[in-house]
Formats: sequence, C-alpha cells, structure tokens
Amino acid sequence: MLFDRTSRPPRLTDAGRIVVDYARRIITEYDAMRGALSLGTAGPALRIGVIPTVVTTLLPAAMIRLQQNKPTPKITVTTALSGELSVDRGVLDTALIHEPLRPRDGYLWQEVARQQVVVIAPPNSAETDLKRLFSAHSYLRFNRAAWVGSLIEERLREPEIAVSEVAEVESVDAIRRLVGSGFGVSIVPTVDPIGVRTMSFGEPPLYRRVGFYMREGLSMRPALRSLVDARLPTHVETI
Repeated sequence: MLFDRTSRPPRLTDAGRIVVDYARRIITEYDAMRGALSLGTAGPALRIGVIPTVVTTLLPAAMIRLQQNKPTPKITVTTALSGELSVDRGVLDTALIHEPLRPRDGYLWQEVARQQVVVIAPPNSAETDLKRLFSAHSYLRFNRAAWVGSLIEERLREPEIAVSEVAEVESVDAIRRLVGSGFGVSIVPTVDPIGVRTMSFGEPPLYRRVGFYMREGLSMRPALRSLVDARLPTHVETI
C-alpha cells in the first residue's frame, strides 16, 4: 500500500516513499541519458517555455547564448503564464519564469535576471511625483493573473497611491505602445524605454526575479547549463 488513507489528506506510507525515491532516480537517469545522447547529435532539440513579459526583453539574449553552443540546438519556444508552462509533466525541457514559491523536489530554479518593476508614462508628461502622476492620468493595469501582477497590486494598496483604472491589458508591449501614444500610465516589469518615460515605482525599488526552471537531471546538458550560468541584461534607466 502506497498511501495511508486514514488521514486527511492521505500520506505516503514507507513503501510509497521508497517508490517515489526510485521514481525520482529513474527520471534523473533518463534526463542524464537524453543529455548524453544530445552531445553526439547534430542540433539536439530544446523545448523552452517563456512567460510573455520576458519575450522581448530576456528571450533574445537567451536565444543568442544558445546559438553559441555546438552543435546548435533546435529550439522550440512556447509562451504562457508561469503556471501553464508544463516542465513538471515533461512537455518542456525548461521554462524562463518568475521565481516559484517552492520548487518541487527534484527540480531547480536558477535566477538569471532581476527585473525592476517600473512606472511608465507618456513621453510628454511632466509629473515627477507618483501621486500627481496617477491623479493626472488614467491607469492601464497589467494582467493581474501574471505572478508579477500580485507584486504590483500589493504595493498599490499603499494609502497614498490611488489609481483610476481605464483598462486591464495582458501584453506589456501593448501597454508600452498605448502609454507612448498618451493613453494613460502603467506599472510593468522592465520594458524597452523607447517612446515612454520611465519612473521608479516607489521606495525601495520593486524587483521580480526571473530564472530557468528545470529537472535537476537536465541541468547538466551543455545548452541548458549555458542558460543556467547566464546573467541576462535587463537594465532600464529610471528617474
């Protein structure tokens, strides 16, 4: 019997813990085999999941780094929110995501960048105080379903910050373009500052950590190792 169902929730029995331990070893050995086999093939496949907020900021640098591996891996990129990227089920080899609250046993998450959460405003706006800025402009809210959305919402609860929401948008790039055209102000992770004015979002500065999540057995594949060891550029000027 693998589970003790007399308790709620059910717990693993001693036999169940043995099975789990051996299953983890099998998965680790399988991943090591895949990595070893990829060394001798031309263009090993690499399946990467990416959260939408890093597609235009961190993904290009990661792709360039991967191209330095020989043989060059054949890369497939999937975009979704962190909770929808299926590294745990073997659909992906790795995912570039926000720091998980608690990585599962047998998996690792390695930080490769810290992104500052910033306020973006129309280029012709003059307000330098956040309270005045949000009073003068409508607020474009970034997707609350994204992990970084909860960080933003928490700081917005501070009493001195009041916003007048006009829309909620899932795409950071779309928000940047709307703000650049004068449609309002927003709070987002680091963006390309061209066409917008960027301000720090309160004190202390707010950051979100981004890294690669994968099974431990896969982390020694050369291509994935190069990603884990990378520090990706994320600098943005703020006032």
